[in-house]
Amino acid sequence: MRPELLLCTAALSLLLSACDGQTALSSSSTITATHSSDASSAQSSPSAASSSSLSSSPPTSPPVAFPGAEGYGRFATGGRGGDVYHVTHLNDFGEGSLREGINSANGPRTIVFDVSGNIALESALIINKNNITLAGQTAPEGGITVYGYNTLVEANNVIIRHMRFRCGDFNVYDTTGVKPPRGNGDLKGSNADAISVIHANNVILDHISASWSVDESLSVTWSNNITIQNSIIAEALNDSYLVKTKNGSSYLMPHGFGSLVRANNNDGGGYTYYRNLYAHNDMRNPGIGPNQESPTVYKAKLDFVNNVIYGWGQRQGESIDGSKGGRAEVNMVGNYYIANNDSNTPEDIWDNEKYESIYAFQSGNKIDSNINGILDGTDRGWNAFSAFASNQKIAQRWDYPEVTTLSADDAYLWVKNNVGASLSRDSTDERLIHQMVTNTGYIINSQDEVGGIESIPSTQGPSDADRDGMPDIWETAQGLDKDNSDDRNHYTLNNHYTNLEVYLNSLIANQ
Repeated sequence: MRPELLLCTAALSLLLSACDGQTALSSSSTITATHSSDASSAQSSPSAASSSSLSSSPPTSPPVAFPGAEGYGRFATGGRGGDVYHVTHLNDFGEGSLREGINSANGPRTIVFDVSGNIALESALIINKNNITLAGQTAPEGGITVYGYNTLVEANNVIIRHMRFRCGDFNVYDTTGVKPPRGNGDLKGSNADAISVIHANNVILDHISASWSVDESLSVTWSNNITIQNSIIAEALNDSYLVKTKNGSSYLMPHGFGSLVRANNNDGGGYTYYRNLYAHNDMRNPGIGPNQESPTVYKAKLDFVNNVIYGWGQRQGESIDGSKGGRAEVNMVGNYYIANNDSNTPEDIWDNEKYESIYAFQSGNKIDSNINGILDGTDRGWNAFSAFASNQKIAQRWDYPEVTTLSADDAYLWVKNNVGASLSRDSTDERLIHQMVTNTGYIINSQDEVGGIESIPSTQGPSDADRDGMPDIWETAQGLDKDNSDDRNHYTLNNHYTNLEVYLNSLIANQ
């Protein structure tokens, strides 16, 4: 039995009363609470099913997606109020598969996992249905890894938590014919992101692990109101199967890139990248630029706060097509940059060749450039943006949905202890964290260099007689009816989250 199912009522009440869901690192941590007024959820009532102050009706004002959701994507609703689909096996197709759970959705849906293990995709996984929650935290011990092809989010109001996406070069082919195809040989390198968000609105990815891409590991483009938080963005494959075409000629190009971040074709909401680990990506850590649309150029908005960037190669942050015009307005706050032997320009936070069109506010960033195996970075201020012109240096923080901001040192501790699918970190994530701490590791060209996909035992989850996503033992403990599936969408336990959401949030109360 998973121990979190045995949460006592008092502990659950404490979770529900934490209105913004933030977890203090320790009494010595310095945390500046800088939430906008609309980013906080209201105080909730004690979790007793008999409480007269609670009801089966939805709240009059929407809460954040879950306690701890921050930034532009914080109001994503996911599958709230909809049906529940159970992933019951690890095959890529058929009733009970993850893919079928997405494809068959007809309205809001929460997808829970009754099994743990690896899902070997047979084609790209396209999330193109609105109002979906992928609740990876419901998987039994070991968690869920999706691998072999790219995953694409192209929908509105999507929540994805505690899952691993590892595309890899398992099924890629080289359109130039220089390299032999691998596996099924039907995945173009230019499509092989680990996971990407495109043409989407109101999406939050929380505690995911994205790695082994042939293109970028985790990109967001042509979208509005997106948050990427508490995640690992790592080991984009460098000398792999990415083909570029220029002046009519095609050629293989090293392309171990972290994130491509580009604006939507309007002046809508921007993107929050918050408390993430970038590790062993050659370039685009991240790469940001506007969308150039004739005759209008649309600016990009990025809040890049409390991330750790470790072991970059040629470039850290960089401008994408900045020389073509437009602008990207960026907050760079409380990030920690740690160089290793792969790192070019180890004393800079932003690339000194690709910097045009970036207009940045910066504060409290640290950079550790001496590669001595000891965390001893310093705040170099604007000296770490050595190529920026004076008009690119913004004196006041851009007015974006503010997040709970830590110092760079506390952000490092948070990242070390919490990022990725951390309920069940696999050996890949454990290795990446260890390499960050010990100043080791390197940029790779194939996942084969680091052992590939590990075996995860497939185990079964607890009994759920009414198939409402809440295990019987948990419903009984909370005074709910384990034989009534409708109570999943009632607000019996909390004024702001459905009973199902209360259960999902209780599984990760400390993250």
